[in-house]
Amino acid sequence: MKQVSGKELARVIRRKGWSLSRINGSHHVFVMRGRHERIVIPIHGNQPLKVGLLKSLMKIADLTEAVSDEGVSPIIFAILGLTSLERSALMLELARLESKT
Repeated sequence: MKQVSGKELARVIRRKGWSLSRINGSHHVFVMRGRHERIVIPIHGNQPLKVGLLKSLMKIADLTEAVSDEGVSPIIFAILGLTSLERSALMLELARLESKT
């Protein structure tokens, strides 16, 4: 699993519709309307989150890891709702675009 900082994860979950509710020290608390869960992300500069915490937060936020094995620039999170076939097609298209550069 690729290392991700708290800042990066916060940016991703904001795009997924989570909103920042409050900040308590270095802990940023995110909520989403219609959901009971909250996501608390420790943001300590660009320090990576530990793997167990990252996996747990990703599960709550309905995020999956999609990392290319072909040397394509890694995509850290894919939006759920895409079928595996659609995700594969996206990865192939990104590989094709990457090879053009």
